Amino acid sequence: MPTSTSQFLIAPDLEWIPIPEIPEDQIHALQEEFKLTKWIAKILLARGLSSKTELDRYFQPQFKNSHDPLLLLNMDKALPLLQDAISKKKKVMVYGDYDVDGTTAVSMMADFLWQHEALFTAYIPDRYKEGYGLSKEGVQTAIASGVELLITLDCGIRAVEKIALAREAGIDVIVCDHHEPGEILPPANAILNPKQAQCNYPFDGLSGAGVGFKLIQAYAQASDYEDDYMLRFTDLLAVSIAADIVPVIDENRIFLTLGLQRLNSNQLRPGLKALLEAAQFSKEKLNLGDLLFVIAPRINAAGRLKSGILAVEVLRHRGEDAEELRKMAQDLEKTNQERRSLDEGITAEALEQCQTNNFFDCSHCNVVAGAGWHKGVVGIVASRLIETHYRPSVVLAEHDGVLSGSIRSIRGVNVHVALNECAHLLDRYGGHAMAAGLSFPQENLDEFRKCFNQAVEKQAPTLGQPTLMVSSEIDASEIDKKSFLILEKMEPFGPKNSRPLFQSKMVLLAEPFYMGKDRNHVKFKLAANHNGTMHFEGVHFNGGAKAKELHQGSEIELVYSIERNDFRGQSTIQLRIRDWRS
Repeated sequence: MPTSTSQFLIAPDLEWIPIPEIPEDQIHALQEEFKLTKWIAKILLARGLSSKTELDRYFQPQFKNSHDPLLLLNMDKALPLLQDAISKKKKVMVYGDYDVDGTTAVSMMADFLWQHEALFTAYIPDRYKEGYGLSKEGVQTAIASGVELLITLDCGIRAVEKIALAREAGIDVIVCDHHEPGEILPPANAILNPKQAQCNYPFDGLSGAGVGFKLIQAYAQASDYEDDYMLRFTDLLAVSIAADIVPVIDENRIFLTLGLQRLNSNQLRPGLKALLEAAQFSKEKLNLGDLLFVIAPRINAAGRLKSGILAVEVLRHRGEDAEELRKMAQDLEKTNQERRSLDEGITAEALEQCQTNNFFDCSHCNVVAGAGWHKGVVGIVASRLIETHYRPSVVLAEHDGVLSGSIRSIRGVNVHVALNECAHLLDRYGGHAMAAGLSFPQENLDEFRKCFNQAVEKQAPTLGQPTLMVSSEIDASEIDKKSFLILEKMEPFGPKNSRPLFQSKMVLLAEPFYMGKDRNHVKFKLAANHNGTMHFEGVHFNGGAKAKELHQGSEIELVYSIERNDFRGQSTIQLRIRDWRS
């Protein structure tokens, strides 16, 4: 097995694309009304923000502006089932997938039921014995345990046969899911999914935990609880939103903002605090990136290599036995380190397949498979492939003649639609436009490669390049404190509310300074113009190889974001360089 991926890391060229033009009269009007720079006004207008009401809602997200949960199709059926189960002490099973979205959803719903002294059990399927989604083993466990209400979270929308089995046994079923529905819906008592037909809910970008949150919200609303009641669940909801890469707009922006506020308050739940301590996290304040790159991988590690129920136990821990919690968090930390090692080795093997298999020379996708590959890291590896071979990527692990794995997509390709065209070759599949899971017999691999490739090519005859959407071309000397503070207030950033990127010509003041174990990251001292009146420090992660051709005095054109750098008690504006050209 190759021990390093560095020999294969040839990042594709990036295409710089300006955002669509905004009429000058609109820019000028917003500029004048709110005393903004032209480029800040342009950014806000590009996000559909032009009135005071819209700006207030954007910059001051409040729970009162979230949508009425009763607008979700079938909420009028789901709510009475939940109320009845709680009031009559019926036994409830809370069932969720083993990823971050599923485990946070289960933890949230279990906390809610615990607070109402309900009888419940939490269930996360075994990734290897049961696979993703609602499993037959899970339903059989529910039947044997005398469960009367089954609530599925982040799964269930395609579990037609399993839910039929539960219903035949007399179990009521509420599905809380956000994945794409199939042609046939399961025979649940109530299906909550904003993506299903005839659902007129105003926002269909909720995470799986978000749909479960709306069920809790409906209960709280019917019980005349204050809005503050729902805030106790926003920390877990924020982690699910970050990890599941759902749009950071509309309700998700509200929930993520409120969740981060709670995470950064003195109300940080003991389990999350223990995970951060085990990771030796030292920053004073958590942001979305920390949820995505620090907390989420450690929660995910449980389901990837052991059991997702371990993550639920940590997240729900009340902190009464501090030593027990510390050991559990340390165990997840070690598991995550093991996951990283597996990820690196399998990524190297997958990249080598892409380099040596003739299929990839003219294909529109990457489809790689390996015997003994760990199913728990194939989704991560698929994302790695896209970084170096910009195509939708399928990574499959072979066990006992069955291939199962994950898909990650690129802009312009809906992999769920592509899988529909290959359904005749598959045993199971499901997911989103940008990510999906699947399994099929090993003998179907070559035919699947051809079928999936044709389906991708149909959607995107020309794959193009990874892109950088440039919000505005500016003179860096225009960057002032007021504009920077406005940019900070636009956080949290994420899909559909991305961090603005700017394009400027600048001058390199000194030789690049290389950082990192492999000297693959680089810092620049930059001036906004030849007069050197405005100095900036820029950092380009994974830009070391490209920077070799630069020298003092080089004039370069950059695409970058403007960020705060807190270091040793000093706070400065830093340019996070995404790409450059001379």
